[in-house]
Amino acid sequence: MSHRTITVDAPSTAEPVPVVVARSAGSPTGRTNESRPPLPDVRVDMGGLGAVQADKVVVSVGGIGAARAERVSVQVGAIGAVAADRAKVSAGAANLVLAREATLEQAIVQTVTAGRVTLGRGSVAGIVIAGRVDGPGRPILDGRAGLVAGAVIALTWLIVRRLR
Repeated sequence: MSHRTITVDAPSTAEPVPVVVARSAGSPTGRTNESRPPLPDVRVDMGGLGAVQADKVVVSVGGIGAARAERVSVQVGAIGAVAADRAKVSAGAANLVLAREATLEQAIVQTVTAGRVTLGRGSVAGIVIAGRVDGPGRPILDGRAGLVAGAVIALTWLIVRRLR
């Protein structure tokens, strides 16, 4: 099987460079029992994409609105939403990370849902829902604290409703 790589670099002129990423009709991860063409690898250097579906996505000094891939790596960049088997954010930011394994190194992430999360030094995650959380980084709200916060909000709402 042939494998394609699509690279997006910063344009040398002020005009935008159109990039078209072909999507296969297969599963989000590209793994199927049927013989379908493999998804491409996508690399963004000093640029940006709205949405991408690929086997591997690497963002360096750039951004992507949404990515769906086997592996996603963001280095000094930003990404809106990630759905991946393995996601890594280094010195970057993300809004939503859904992954089997998520690694954050000097990163800021609003919400992480994963089987295993590694919060490296200098990493902050707003809401972390994970089977296991490792590392010196700090989640602001983990799964247990989220349940307690939800219970307090529900109880407060019920009390306010009864007083009316």
